[in-house]
Amino acid sequence: MLLRKTLFQYSVFCLTLLLCLTLTSPARAMADIPAKPACLSLEDALHVNARLDPAIGEAQTEQARAEARLKQVRYDWYPQLRGYGRTASGQTGLVDGRTDNQVGVVLSQRVYDFGRGRLEKDAAYSRVQASGFGVTDVTNDSSLDVAVTYLNILEAAESLQAAKVRENDLNSVAAGVARRLETNLITAAEARSIEADRSNAVANRIEVELQLAEAQSKLAILTASSGKVCEHLPPIKTQLEKHMPESLTESLQYAHAGSRLQAAAADRKAALAELGIAKRARLPVIEVQAVAAEIYNKDLNSWESSNRVGLDISSPLLGGRYGGQRDEAAANLRAAKLGVDRMRREITESTTLTWERISAFEKLAESRKNARESLRLETQALRKEFEKGLRTYQEIKTVEADLQLAVLQEIEARYLAHKQRVKLLVLTNLLITFQ
Repeated sequence: MLLRKTLFQYSVFCLTLLLCLTLTSPARAMADIPAKPACLSLEDALHVNARLDPAIGEAQTEQARAEARLKQVRYDWYPQLRGYGRTASGQTGLVDGRTDNQVGVVLSQRVYDFGRGRLEKDAAYSRVQASGFGVTDVTNDSSLDVAVTYLNILEAAESLQAAKVRENDLNSVAAGVARRLETNLITAAEARSIEADRSNAVANRIEVELQLAEAQSKLAILTASSGKVCEHLPPIKTQLEKHMPESLTESLQYAHAGSRLQAAAADRKAALAELGIAKRARLPVIEVQAVAAEIYNKDLNSWESSNRVGLDISSPLLGGRYGGQRDEAAANLRAAKLGVDRMRREITESTTLTWERISAFEKLAESRKNARESLRLETQALRKEFEKGLRTYQEIKTVEADLQLAVLQEIEARYLAHKQRVKLLVLTNLLITFQ
């Protein structure tokens, strides 16, 4: 009886413990899963895209390939050990390895090549530098795409808000059409015009919603997220200006030290080294070589050990392609030098024009803002007079259309300035500081 009671109590305890674990495990598991952010800041979007963009991975792979080529060139000056085994007919000897039967090893070390190895290392190292700057360049282009998409979302969200305000205003006007018709405050033609304007406002709102959805979808693809941006952060202008250069002169300094011009300069160094290599193509290469072999003696029907240590000097004596290689390398060097000059000119032009556009779009946005406020006050006054029957709908319709246009133009001008700021940050290699 006592044993049965004990077993019953133990069973109740086990069931209670199992029930507690069942109830608490899902909560604990949910707590262990990191919560995904509900929205993305610009910094987060840039950081996530830098990890996900395949184009950046491709550029990094190209850099790894250049580093592997540099490693190969460096190892040319390390001792080289190879084994061989031959069976052939010919004169017995170790000079060129031709003998009846032999096996052995060859240890060689390059000692002098008239600077060709040094130039090969210089060229390979410059290619590594160029590929490294190429990674930065691709990252900048990718970040520009993300930042512009982010700004498109913010711009579309503001435009959508303006479109909704316009639609609500026309809905309120349309709601009183029947009353105004009965009291002869408007004509039948004006009533039809109000309905048409309301329909156009709905269509405009739908178009802006589509623009917003497209931008959000693109950001979602680029960042593998929901594509929703954070609205509670500091204004985007404040975030961008925190990283901006203070003057055009400073912007040009950053731009000329940026990845594109540095990559072109590295390519020029590589082309210069490759020209030196082409000029030395017909100069001899001197190596110390040691050979240890086991040679089969047919007369004695036995194997004999033999070895040799000496210098090997090799040099091409005649070949028509060497002159062509030299001419090609010289042309590549001229093209690389012109490429640096062209890149410097393009960067200077782009940086200067971008800086000027920022100022111009800022002034344009301020002007549009002033026009918007003036039209808003005028619209409010006309709306009151329209409600009293002192103004026709055609009079208020024109002013309200101008107000809506001014609102959208002010939003567009502000975001054009923001996009030029982002472009300047890319040109100066400062957009990466967001990450």
